[in-house]
Amino acid sequence: MLFNLKPDCPSLSDLDSLYQEAISELPIPAKKEYCERLISRAEYELQHTSCPEEIHKWKLLLRSARKEASMCLMENKME
Repeated sequence: MLFNLKPDCPSLSDLDSLYQEAISELPIPAKKEYCERLISRAEYELQHTSCPEEIHKWKLLLRSARKEASMCLMENKME
């Protein structure tokens, strides 16, 4: 039997109200661009913070943004 040791990553919409309310309604290229900017910002913040709560927050946003960017790529290929 296999166990999933990592909890599922929340969706970006669950973590980012701007994404949920506005960005998610835009065309795929705009959603992907937003995710790429958020990924860059999260990577920057992770390099410059030592606060455990902030590290956890940025890592979660980073995983969610990467997941959403991947989904945008898959959606784009299907069109």
